[in-house]
Formats: sequence, C-alpha cells, structure tokens
Amino acid sequence: MVDAVEQFGKDCIKLPAALKSETAYKDLKKSIDDMNDVLPLVSSLARESIRDRHWLEIMEISKKTIPYDSESFMLKDIFAVRLLDHRDDVEDIAD
Repeated sequence: MVDAVEQFGKDCIKLPAALKSETAYKDLKKSIDDMNDVLPLVSSLARESIRDRHWLEIMEISKKTIPYDSESFMLKDIFAVRLLDHRDDVEDIAD
C-alpha cells in the first residue's frame, strides 16, 4: 500500500498545472497526503507487540469501537477511527 500511495502522489504531482487550482485536485492531494501519514500508524498497530490493552486505549481516546479481535476486522475499521485525529496518542500507545 505504501508503494501504491507513493506512486499516486508522484502521479498527482505530474498532473497539469492548470488542474492544481481545482478543488478536486486539492481534495485528491489531501487524501494522498493523509494516507501517507496514516499508513505508518496502521503499520505500528499491526506489530505483534500490540495487545488488547493498546486497542482499548485507542478506542477510549477515539470514542469509537474497533472490532480488532473479530474475524471480520478490516482495514476500513481502522480508517473509521480517524487515526490522524489522534496521531500523537496512537504513536505513544503503539510505542
């Protein structure tokens, strides 16, 4: 995913200059930048050292439920928590 997002960023930068003032371009660029920021957080939460207590702390901070111990747990569940809104706390918890 990291490689794909990096490629999207490069492709976005290569778009014609006339498009860069458009709202759609700005939204796309922000989405790519946000994904570049959130993927390291997701990676840190995928480490073997992450325990139930870490997930519980993240749920407490985010006020969202994460089905981390369910077979139906998906990446979209993590994105729904909006980790970037709690970046510093998530980094501290994951460390």
